[in-house]
Amino acid sequence: MLFLGAVLSGAGALGVVGATQGAQAARGAVEVLQHQPSETVIVGGGEFSMGMPAGDEELAFFFELCGEDFRKIGSRLCTQQLVTQAAQPSRDVQVDAFAIDRHEVVVEDYRRCVRAGGCEIDPLLFGDQRYHKREWPVVNVLWHDAAAYCKWSGKRLPTEAEWEKAARGRASLRFPWGNSWIGEGANHGRLSFALELGELATPPDTARLYFLFANSWHEPDASDGHALVSAPGAQLWGASPYGAVDMAGNVAEWVADYYSDEGYADLPLSNPLRSIPSSDEPRRAVRGGSWMMPRVLNLSYLRYGMPANERSSDVGFRCAKDV
Repeated sequence: MLFLGAVLSGAGALGVVGATQGAQAARGAVEVLQHQPSETVIVGGGEFSMGMPAGDEELAFFFELCGEDFRKIGSRLCTQQLVTQAAQPSRDVQVDAFAIDRHEVVVEDYRRCVRAGGCEIDPLLFGDQRYHKREWPVVNVLWHDAAAYCKWSGKRLPTEAEWEKAARGRASLRFPWGNSWIGEGANHGRLSFALELGELATPPDTARLYFLFANSWHEPDASDGHALVSAPGAQLWGASPYGAVDMAGNVAEWVADYYSDEGYADLPLSNPLRSIPSSDEPRRAVRGGSWMMPRVLNLSYLRYGMPANERSSDVGFRCAKDV
């Protein structure tokens, strides 16, 4: 009897287990779904205001932010920077719809292009190897390296106008996130401490000012959480109105256009692109500030030119394509 009871008891237990498993199966298994952002973001066609907004209010904002960054250097350096890096006056331009990479191209992606034979390996061998972490934006790329990668990936470099619209949105914001500076918006740099000590007693002449902007007048600033480059999207508030990240700071970015000190007022108002060099020493346009540049140089309408065959540890790129 005891044995029979034990058998019956065990059968009952099995029945309970089976019923429980059946109930779980009926309810369905629990699945965790993770949303993966798309590789590119779509920027709708239409007009936007390209360049530095006109008016005393914008100038006051510019010089206030510039003064905070450059302190004792004051208006001379800011004025020189404004003249050489802002395209004035602003104007309404039309661009067709396009897609642009959500993130700057990272080292691992560039390596895939090298392995496939579409890209040169030189950027991965050049300079300080600290910058070659697989998840960081690739730097030390020539303009032609960037163009080759985009071609290999079925895309192209964005034009200046496309890049600026993707960064500013239809409202033509000062920064990708809005019209005021936010500390968590960009991985930025600061004015060199050595420059402050060594150059401020005697304000430099115009030639010296240009040299300072073109050379080692800035340095990294770890106050934003990153002493050097950072992985894409590391800044909490760094996304543009379309969802592209790091369009201010992290690495500056090559774009398709040749650069002109005169801006782009001579270009068409529809899909402008400077495809022919404007001088005997052609440079390509670079956008977006970087981890080495002070906050003021992260304004979305600022720009500068760099020789296409020059490498820099704070210049990378992202790609675009027609839609």
